[in-house]
Amino acid sequence: MRIKLALASLASLALVIFPATAFAGYAPSNRPTFQCITPTNCPGANYVVFNSFTNAVNYGDERAFFDAKDAAITTSGGYQDSVPVHDGETVEMRVYVHNNANPNAIGVAAATAHNTTILVLLPTGAARTTQEAAAEISASNANPANVSDTVDLTASTPFTVSLDSSSPVMVTYRPNGQGNYVTNTLPNVVFNGNSWSANVGDWKGCFNYAALITFNAVVHMPTTPTPPVTPVTPVSKTTVLPNTGAGDVLGIFAGASAVGTAGHYFVARRRRS
Repeated sequence: MRIKLALASLASLALVIFPATAFAGYAPSNRPTFQCITPTNCPGANYVVFNSFTNAVNYGDERAFFDAKDAAITTSGGYQDSVPVHDGETVEMRVYVHNNANPNAIGVAAATAHNTTILVLLPTGAARTTQEAAAEISASNANPANVSDTVDLTASTPFTVSLDSSSPVMVTYRPNGQGNYVTNTLPNVVFNGNSWSANVGDWKGCFNYAALITFNAVVHMPTTPTPPVTPVTPVSKTTVLPNTGAGDVLGIFAGASAVGTAGHYFVARRRRS
């Protein structure tokens, strides 16, 4: 998966994935797709292309390759394209990566993606009740050059989301395309504010080299503090009022009433992909 580290590239992708009116989903939506004829017969493509099987045995529709779940769910599965969140929640986000090129049809060299890059963008705007994150997979010889997908985080209260810098980006894969799956830290990860990218070089074609990449994000729901209320000392019944005229006494009571009213004033608290 190829990574664009330049800020200009990040900004351009942000404009594509986070337009003024957010649209969740994968892209390009009209790219050619592939199907497994049987669980053991998945011919694939005669060129390098990522995540375009619609019925992958190990995943399902690969075009929707970016999803998430509450990190407190430690059992397998549970990932969704739209996830309800709450304040302080850690969200585990996942990117599925598969080069669909068929090495049996075109050879290993022609089926290998070069300068393969993963890029993930989390939203950086104001707090909203829906926040949308996006992931892109690209390679210098892929067609299309890059594919992307989004995931929505939703809540009843406006929130922001940030990368969890205390946890690394992890990748689960099979070394050399064989044997048991292992989980390691993804190499070459570069963090840039609320985004990260990693150029992992060559990525071979075939399901044997499919991988899952996971990382964490944290939800923040900002609150507006309520100003402290200055208590009003009530007038004791035994207090001797000054000997004044009727007009002055009425003025004193009116002032006390106004102060009492002020003591009960409060400020209401004001009220993502």
